[in-house]
Amino acid sequence: MHKALDGLSPRFQRMKLKMMRYSYQVQYIPGKYLVIADALSRSLVEGRKDEENSDQITAYIQMVISTLPATDKRLSEISQAQQENEVCILLINFVQKGWPEKNALPTHL
Repeated sequence: MHKALDGLSPRFQRMKLKMMRYSYQVQYIPGKYLVIADALSRSLVEGRKDEENSDQITAYIQMVISTLPATDKRLSEISQAQQENEVCILLINFVQKGWPEKNALPTHL
C-alpha cells in the first residue's frame, strides 16, 4: 500500500523524500515482537556513582584546559568572571543540584 506524498504527515514526507533513491519495503511489526527496541526503551541502566562521573569529568576538564591556547592568567580571569556572572552561577547550580521544571525556571533564562 503506497500513500501519496501529500497524504502523509510532514515528518513522513521528509523521510519519504530522503528515501526515494532507495528501494525499500515498510512492514508493520507488532510491539510484542520488537524485543530489542523494547529492551532499549524499558531497561533502565544503573547510573554510575557521582564520584566516578565527577572524577572522569574533572580529568576531561583538565585535559581540555591543558590544550587551550590561553595563559594561566587568562584562565583565572575567565574563571573569576564565571563565578561573578549570575547566569553562570545559576547554570552551575542547576548542573550540580538538578534542573528545575520549565515553569519554575527564572524568566530571564
